[in-house]
Amino acid sequence: MSPFAWENDVVPVERGPEPGGLGGAYRAFGETLRGLRTIPESAYDGTDNGAPPLSSSAATVSMNVICTGPGDVDSDGVPDASDNCPNNANPGQEDNDSDGIGDVCDPDDDNDGYSETAEGAIGTADNDNCTAGSGPGPNTDAWPPDMDLSNAVNISDLVPFKAHFGATDPGDPIYDARFDLDVSGNINISDLVPFKVHFGMNCT
Repeated sequence: MSPFAWENDVVPVERGPEPGGLGGAYRAFGETLRGLRTIPESAYDGTDNGAPPLSSSAATVSMNVICTGPGDVDSDGVPDASDNCPNNANPGQEDNDSDGIGDVCDPDDDNDGYSETAEGAIGTADNDNCTAGSGPGPNTDAWPPDMDLSNAVNISDLVPFKAHFGATDPGDPIYDARFDLDVSGNINISDLVPFKVHFGMNCT
């Protein structure tokens, strides 16, 4: 069933037992209602609101109901089967890196091998995967291992890295978060582990 909404409309209901056996209740035929599961019989049996008694096992009443189709966990109007973030509302389905995972739930939405959290600490752009306008985002310092901003990861990147090598903590005068590739708070041989993963690659 496709998502749709009823407002101030007439909804067919049927009589059924109220939970706990306390009288009767009315429920829309064949539908699961969001926010309004049953309508107590007392609301329509003449004892409340001046409504006339119901003499049939089925009736038609007017109500405000929003009825959504099955499989839309985040209620963003996009069925889970085609939602690129089924657990996080994103009606626009934005996907910066076109990897099939929506930006709101993609830990690396520029697909450069570094999470948004890591890039936030390092200081590189988390919505671009390449410097000098080659990637999807603006011209900016975008790819953490490309430390000389050449659009390539190679031996030349160790030149700027060397100037900060040996920094023991963020308070060290030679510490620069831009070269702390493993986001450890110091700059040492361990930072070359993530660097090595991309060594020899170019970004486009």
